[in-house]
Amino acid sequence: MAGMRLPSFFKSRQPKQFEFSPRYYNESKEAMKERKARIKAELDRENGKITEYNSLHLRGALKQQWKGNKNISSFSKKSNSRILIILAILFGLVYLVLK
Repeated sequence: MAGMRLPSFFKSRQPKQFEFSPRYYNESKEAMKERKARIKAELDRENGKITEYNSLHLRGALKQQWKGNKNISSFSKKSNSRILIILAILFGLVYLVLK
């Protein structure tokens, strides 16, 4: 049931509008651009042309480091599962001994 509103001297705030424009990301296209830029920079180096510091090279190096860190996290997951298995075996042995 809607009640009557009292007149107001001040305007009430309007809610802010949400504006979202989705962006499309194509990983294979980005990788292809990166490879082409690396090849071009390598050819320029071979021809004796000195190029400026390439941000794509840095970006590629960072991606490779992140991929390397994923392997470390999988190792820690494996070690955690081993610890859980060992604890389960120990609890089972203690239960059998105290039974």
